[in-house]
Amino acid sequence: MNSRQVLRTQAAIIFDFDGTVALGHGPVLAYAKAIPEELLSDPAAFAEQVDAALADIDDMKSPYRDGYHAIAELAIAQGIDTQELSQAYSTSRGLLGTEQAPVQMPEKLPELLAAIAPHVWVVLATNAPKDGIEKLLADWKVNGFVDQLSFNTRKPAGLSALIEELGAQRILAIGDIAENDLAPAAELGAQTLLVTPHHTLDDAFEDIISWAQQGE
Repeated sequence: MNSRQVLRTQAAIIFDFDGTVALGHGPVLAYAKAIPEELLSDPAAFAEQVDAALADIDDMKSPYRDGYHAIAELAIAQGIDTQELSQAYSTSRGLLGTEQAPVQMPEKLPELLAAIAPHVWVVLATNAPKDGIEKLLADWKVNGFVDQLSFNTRKPAGLSALIEELGAQRILAIGDIAENDLAPAAELGAQTLLVTPHHTLDDAFEDIISWAQQGE
């Protein structure tokens, strides 16, 4: 067992992707635009509703879990079925990181990952498919700090399974959707950190590093 594998049994930090490591509404807007206008009962109203929903999410007063949840609910109300939504989602994820679906990383992400990597096993766990994510991590020059990638994780239940499989003595789960990214971890005794549009990884930079270095 190499040193990284030993570290895996000691401490791990699990990062969510969308809304945590990747910021911005670009992919969500690409999702909305991938829904054919001719299938919407009122395309103009849908566009206005999308803009309003994303503004509410930014202001942390939205009833939706995130932008994807908002788009899906608004589209269903416009007569879109689940198969059409699935196709639109797949199309949008294929555009991840392009001009049609831009995202930004937290400014301090490379420095953060470089600081914690010697102390913890680093996991990226997302419910999204792998499309575009590995390329983004490489473009951001942070892929070398990530020990484990989990796509199509099927959180919340899938996060519980991932944590049990890891078997680390200490785990910190970080994400922007409490019910998916944090609650399953907390139920298994892990520590959690919620990020929001107003409290990103940059704001939690020192706290995350301190957690990674505990016990040394």
